[in-house]
Amino acid sequence: ELKTDSPLKMGTLPMDIAFLGDADAQEGADYLLGRGLDLELLKKQSIMYSPGRRRVIFPVIHNKVLYGWQGRAIDNVDKNLRMENLSGDWKARTLMFYNNIIGKDFAIVTEGAVDALKFAKVGNYVATMGKEISKSQLELLRDSGIKRLYLALDPDAVDKLHKIRETMDNALYGRVECYVVPVPDHREDFGASTYEECKDAFSKATKLQGDEIFGYIEFKLKGNI
Repeated sequence: ELKTDSPLKMGTLPMDIAFLGDADAQEGADYLLGRGLDLELLKKQSIMYSPGRRRVIFPVIHNKVLYGWQGRAIDNVDKNLRMENLSGDWKARTLMFYNNIIGKDFAIVTEGAVDALKFAKVGNYVATMGKEISKSQLELLRDSGIKRLYLALDPDAVDKLHKIRETMDNALYGRVECYVVPVPDHREDFGASTYEECKDAFSKATKLQGDEIFGYIEFKLKGNI
């Protein structure tokens, strides 16, 4: 249940919204189940469906406050049309599933919602909702209190690992160990992997070398990565 004083009211969601488990959301549930996700997990994360938009709706909620949402088309549409975000600049200032990592020792960062959910057997997962990782998002990670950051990014995002390292500055912030989670060899990304494959990939994470001695990265950024 969302707080009534949420900065974005429930009316900000699509008018025909239905929660998974409802008859009106069956097409959305079938799509997500077809991608190997568990219905109870989806319900726990308040995933919804818009029959009119024919999109699964992933809400972005912090402490029961709705900040925005991202919709994923269930049909085979052009890649540029698959994702729909609530308008505004909220996305770069939040992380999907952020409540999962508050007070935890580590966080797993993925690009998309489905990628993140596939780490359910490990826990502590969040999604950036895109290929860019903003300064605000990394500050949220820092402020959550984590000690270790696991980057579970798509194969085409390898170059960002080095940019993350290069844009860190240890002048003001404490060190956070950074690890890279490898995409399973026979999968195109984590969203196409199984829960067990993602758990196994997490166990194979390797430290990202930040400096020659410690291999750490720091949480002071100078803009988007």
